[in-house]
Amino acid sequence: MFDLFRAEAESQCASLTGGLLELERGNAAPAVLESLMRAAHTVKGAARMVGLTVLERLAHAIEDLVLAALAAAPDGAPLPPDAVALLFRAFDRLEQFHLGPGETLP
Repeated sequence: MFDLFRAEAESQCASLTGGLLELERGNAAPAVLESLMRAAHTVKGAARMVGLTVLERLAHAIEDLVLAALAAAPDGAPLPPDAVALLFRAFDRLEQFHLGPGETLP
């Protein structure tokens, strides 16, 4: 089951990377933010299924940040640099998911 989680997380992290790069370029279009939210939501559910609670909470926090960005800039206005930096920091932690069962995030 953990191997399935890892494969799903890798796929979703690729989506998150693309979306975050778009945000960094100033493109906060609703479609970009919705894609980020869906990827974080998928990672959250997958982490829950394999019992990675810390990762589940982190993905949930990313999802909440993206939802807040959607609410704050529904017209696709660029996000403030500090908001983008926060998403990148959260994603950096999420990307450290290459763990074996029983290991914890740093």
